[in-house]
Amino acid sequence: MAVVLFLLVRRGLLLDGGCPALAVVACCMAGGDADTTAAMCGALVGALHGAGGGVLPAEWAGELEARGREAAGRLGRGLAALDCGQQAAAA
Repeated sequence: MAVVLFLLVRRGLLLDGGCPALAVVACCMAGGDADTTAAMCGALVGALHGAGGGVLPAEWAGELEARGREAAGRLGRGLAALDCGQQAAAA
């Protein structure tokens, strides 16, 4: 998690004009458990900027299968509802 936060702050918020996509790419290239760290970084970028924030390339989301995209959207909306204390609305 430390690598994710470091790269998110360094690449996604401070350097290179604050490009969150570069933070995700940097996590991919950091080695180790890169898929997990990149996924965590992408999740944090989404939490900071929202799904329609336009900070990640649209083609990244386009690579998801339709069923996977729908499932990820449902899960995200459910998690957001939990955070807002609106559990019943997510169901």
